[in-house]
Amino acid sequence: MTSSQSTASYAQSIASDIFAMISSSREQGINLDGGFQNEAISNQNMAIRYLFFTQKQLLHMGLFPKDMRKRFKASNILAIVEQHGKAVSVNLLCTLNHTFSSITSVQDVETNLLPAELNKFADAVRRVLAEDLQEAQATTSTS
Repeated sequence: MTSSQSTASYAQSIASDIFAMISSSREQGINLDGGFQNEAISNQNMAIRYLFFTQKQLLHMGLFPKDMRKRFKASNILAIVEQHGKAVSVNLLCTLNHTFSSITSVQDVETNLLPAELNKFADAVRRVLAEDLQEAQATTSTS
């Protein structure tokens, strides 16, 4: 598999996961356009959270650097990778010119993913998972 095939496959996988989060939230009766969060992974060492917020909501938070704020669109999906309770990576994975409630397919998500941000997110996840594995192995070997 080439690097571009691997990247495309990863993008499809993330788009599918995001679409599943949106679909599940829709089924639970959550107001998709009111903003919501999803915690994909969480343990004592790490967490991966997805934030689904409108441009207005994100700008109101005032937490993001100017270069990121300029890229916000009507609806935005951010991923936060945390290690030991601290954010080590915040990535704007997807920006949409329409509402979350209008998303009807994985392709709606995939076509709006931001490749550079997706790569940064993947790097952060790999780094944190590797460190988590090293910590687990160190704990196991001292037991």
